[in-house]
Formats: sequence, C-alpha cells, structure tokens
Amino acid sequence: MRLVAVLAFAYLLLLPVSQGTILLGVFSLMALAALLTYTQTKRVIPIPIAVIVLLTLLLGAFGLAVGSRHEDVFNYAGTYIGAPLLFFFCVGAMGQETIRILLKTGAIVTVISGAFILIYVGGQEGILPKIFPPALLELTGAGYGVQDGVSAVRFYGLSTLAAAGPMWLASLFVRTDALLPNIRLRALAAAMGIAGAAVGGRRAIILTLVLIPLVAWAVKRATTKRRTGPTTINPGYVIAGLVLGLAAIFLARRLIAMPVVIDTWRAASTFFAGPGSDISADDAIRNYQADRLLGAWTESPVWGHGFGATMAGYLREGFLPSRFELQYHALLMQTGIIGALIVLAIAVIAWRAAVKAAASRPDLLPSLIVTVCAGAAMLIANATNPYLQAPAHMWAIFLPLAVINMMLREPRADSDVVVVLPAVRTSSARYLKV
Repeated sequence: MRLVAVLAFAYLLLLPVSQGTILLGVFSLMALAALLTYTQTKRVIPIPIAVIVLLTLLLGAFGLAVGSRHEDVFNYAGTYIGAPLLFFFCVGAMGQETIRILLKTGAIVTVISGAFILIYVGGQEGILPKIFPPALLELTGAGYGVQDGVSAVRFYGLSTLAAAGPMWLASLFVRTDALLPNIRLRALAAAMGIAGAAVGGRRAIILTLVLIPLVAWAVKRATTKRRTGPTTINPGYVIAGLVLGLAAIFLARRLIAMPVVIDTWRAASTFFAGPGSDISADDAIRNYQADRLLGAWTESPVWGHGFGATMAGYLREGFLPSRFELQYHALLMQTGIIGALIVLAIAVIAWRAAVKAAASRPDLLPSLIVTVCAGAAMLIANATNPYLQAPAHMWAIFLPLAVINMMLREPRADSDVVVVLPAVRTSSARYLKV
C-alpha cells in the first residue's frame, strides 16, 4: 500500500493539472489504499481533526445549498466536498512510516521538477542541448516564452513548487527528525525548487520563497516551549549564518535586479497598496476582478451567492464564467460572512491542534514546521492564483494535517497503539474512531 501511496503522491506533484481521467484513477487508488490501511490498522482520528472535517464539509454543503440554482454548482462539489473527503480519508490512514516515505518522495520529485525546468529552459535558450523528446514535453505540458524580460514557463509540475519549494527551503532551518529526509536531499530539493521557480517566472512562488523563512520562525516560536535555562548555540549554525550573510551581501544587488524579482515586488505592491502608474495588464485584470467580486458580495453579505455564481457583464473565461483568479475574494462572494466564519473556525482549530501536537510529540516538531510551511505557502500563493481550484494541489493543505493527526494519535515516540470502530470518546484520550 505504501508503494501505491508513493506513486500516487509523485503523480500529484508532477502532473497535478493534466489528464482528468487519469487523475480520477489516481484518486481512486488513493482511496482504495486508505481503505485497506484502515482495515489493517484500525487507526483513529483525533477530535480536532474530526471537527475540521465536519467544518470543511459544512462549508462545501453551505455553498452548494445557496448556489443550488446555478448551472456550474455541481462542478464545485468535487472541489469542496469530494476532494477534501478523499484527502481527509488519507490523512486518517497515514502512519509515521508512510509520512516519512511521502516526504522523501516529495523531496525527490521537487529535485526532478526543478532540474527539468532548468534543462528545458536551458535548451530553449541555446545554453544546453535539447534532450527531451516531444512526447515527454507534450505529456508534461512544457512550453516557454519571455514576457517583459521575465521567462514564462509552462509546465504542469511548476505549480507544485508553490508549496514544495518553500517547504524544502524551510527545512533548512530545522534539524532532521524521524520523518524528514537527510539534510543533503533537503538542500538539493530547496536549491532545485528555488531555481525552478526563478526560471519559471511565477511571481506567486517567488513571493512565498521570500516570506517562508518568516513563517517558519513564527511557527517554531508558537509551538516551542520557552526555555528557562541558559541558551546554547550550535557553532555550526553560527558559521552557516556568517557564510549565508556574506553571500547575501555580495548577491543582493544582482538578485534584486532580476526581472522576476522586480516583477514580483511590483505585483505585491499593487495587491496591497493599490495600482500605480506602471501596473501590468494581469494586475489590472486582478484589481478589476477584486472590485467586482467585493461589489457582488455587498449585494448578499451574510449568505453570499453560492458556488457557481456569476457576475453580470463579467467573464473571466467564456466556458467557465464562475471561476476566478482571486480565490478568497470569490469565496467571500460565494459564501458571505457565514462562510468566512467557518473558514476562520477551521484555521483556529487547525492552529490549536498544531500547538497541541507539538507538545505531544516534540521529537517531530521539525516535520510539523516544514509541512505547515508547505500549507502556508500554498495558501499565500492561492491569494492571486487559483491553485486550489485543482484538487491535486490540496496535498499541501492536507500533508500538515496528516502530520498533526499522527502526532496527536501517537503521543509517544514509541507508541503504535490503534483502536477499533465505531465512534466513541474516552476519558483518557479524545479520538473519533473510523
């Protein structure tokens, strides 16, 4: 079953938005593997994770009910109910060894994706020979162009780097534990993820790479118990910090002058501060879309308009009029204040569960930090790019939940205790049996 999990996870990372029929088959294999794992292990779901499941389904059911009159409403059922149910099913089935193997798989696939992009772009620029056959390029959706001095790469697996690149970058700031790959593989994955994102020209990914060290620091601060004794500092960290600091000083001007970095800064400034005189066409479209979505929300601020709602006189895509780049604006328009409160409740419960998991299994805190950074990076990137419209990208949200679930379910490093059906709540442990 672990081999099935590895192959399915690798496919989701490499080809997250490719053939829908094949993707459906991969999801079916994941469900089957999870079901067989449940049958063999009788694993349980801690109450906080079960509450998150219920709230997620409540959000989906609410949006579908409000939007029941819309033509495209049933397509949202897969995104907000079907895919979350599948991933929650897998979250509950995962044990420590499965998560360890999946993290290693994720690092290897990140190296492959980054290397593919570098070699492909190098071949297009005439720097490297073109070694990829046309059939492989068609399978991976590879394409290349230059827009405003920034390379624009089309590759199905590039969007995976929105979470995978920051995840492995964050892993360089923590020690190795029982789940994380060795530091050499993590460093290579971080390097390939950063290089692939930079060459790929995706501004959202560049932004997450800049922000993720701060996110990692915040997560570590919030989940680590304060020490009362004297603080000791590893000399190796001091040396590494000095080397990185000197490298940053010498490379700062060159990095800041890169077209993709300039474009990312301009886009971030436009998003938070409003449009300026040098706004790009894409940013102008997003700003207009934000105004229209917020205006539509004010027409039904409490309930929203439901999934599948469209806006009169506005079409992002003629064949998908209810799909928008700005996912959070769209979700507010679709589910209103009620939906926003449900999302807030999910975030609060997930964060409290992460803090509790860190206290329960401090030996696995590095893995918790790294996977939470993956989820945070995907959520940040999703603010301006509709990554989470594709169910395969949800792995970044549910992987940290799998780690939290396992840490709460197995509170001791030597614990491998499992319990059987059906749902009960004991006085010594808070579990929902599945």
